[in-house]
Amino acid sequence: MSRLSQPLATVISVIDLGKRLIDYGVSKLPKLFSKEKDDLFLKVHYIPLKDLKVDPKYQRLINTTFIKKAKEFDPLLVKPLSVFQRPNEDLMVVDGQHTSCLAATYVEEPEEFKLPCQIQVHPTHFTIEQCEAAEASYFKRFNSLRNIVSAVAKLRSDIAQGAKYAIELQDNFVTLGIHVEGIGAPREFNGKIDVNQVHGYDKLRAAIGKYGLPHVRSAIDLCKKHAARTEKSNKWGYPLNGGLILGLAATYHFIDTYLGKGDKLTAILDYLDTRIQKRAIDKLTQLTSGPQMDVLILSNIIEHYNSKAEDEDSYPTIGHTEKDSIFDQWKKDPIHAKNFKEEVKD
Repeated sequence: MSRLSQPLATVISVIDLGKRLIDYGVSKLPKLFSKEKDDLFLKVHYIPLKDLKVDPKYQRLINTTFIKKAKEFDPLLVKPLSVFQRPNEDLMVVDGQHTSCLAATYVEEPEEFKLPCQIQVHPTHFTIEQCEAAEASYFKRFNSLRNIVSAVAKLRSDIAQGAKYAIELQDNFVTLGIHVEGIGAPREFNGKIDVNQVHGYDKLRAAIGKYGLPHVRSAIDLCKKHAARTEKSNKWGYPLNGGLILGLAATYHFIDTYLGKGDKLTAILDYLDTRIQKRAIDKLTQLTSGPQMDVLILSNIIEHYNSKAEDEDSYPTIGHTEKDSIFDQWKKDPIHAKNFKEEVKD
């Protein structure tokens, strides 16, 4: 049986829907655009790749994972690049860097390959700084209209605009020796494995915001140490897990603020150094999603530690489930007033 066809909607009907939504209070009365001349839209020009340039502040934000996954250049998916012409006649790609990179990677004779571009011309009196500011402003306006923007894509956009929080995060990633989709420290390869890559941006950002760089650094160093091990029994690996980093940062905070300097401290540091990697990451992070992820992962870690204490005479158990245990006291620490969901907001 053939599928019943539905009448196609006209553009005007879409406009009517928009007006009804306004009547229902969904949005404010829009600012209506008045057509006063014919050349309202930017014309499309085909420009060779060799003539297009990218400002370093945009270039360092290229998502190379995206380029690798694409595997080919598909011209049917190409939309015109947003390009600005500066007074020195440099043609700067402001939006469309990934399309440019795909073409440069996957086409024959890329230098002569032409891409469709819409060019905006800066005033001739603009300085380079004024050009950069105008381009960043356009980049922000253009990307704010996109329906779905991932957290990392928003971070890229905000870095390009010079947003304080974004620049600080990028600097923190560099300090910690890691990157998220190329944002932060340089990629570092052991064979084909990038040892600096972290998956789980929101969790990583939450860890930094809640527990600070020293505890996060300890967590990352531990993850890298165990991920680098080659034993068949090793259950850790790359890329580094942002959720686990959050849980381990909580662990180091717990150790520094509640465990003291006795046998328990010596034992749990030994456990983290020699035993924790025996537990698979997905077991440590199982059923921990949500605003208490860090607390739940630490609970799993202490539970696993206590199971090892049964086999190690030198491992004293750590109070875990009982009221007023060390772990229960830690859960009441004022630091938890900083719900980690708040840490991933702008």
